[in-house]
Amino acid sequence: MNFYQHFVIAALVSFGMSASFWYLFGVFDLTGFFVISTACALVGSLAGWVPEKGIAVTIGVTVVVRGLAFLAIAGLPPY
Repeated sequence: MNFYQHFVIAALVSFGMSASFWYLFGVFDLTGFFVISTACALVGSLAGWVPEKGIAVTIGVTVVVRGLAFLAIAGLPPY
């Protein structure tokens, strides 16, 4: 797969997670939505494309990075 395909799939995953966070938690910031989602998609697509690991790595890294970005912005949930 070429980089464009990796990036499109990673962007769909990242923007999908962002939309679900928006829906579930009711928080939305348009600038953050695009910047954070695009940055997470870029990291995920590079992680799968550069070492030629495949689309599963792209999706997995995108999910982990987007989840960590959410935790970094929102903070850990109270126990």
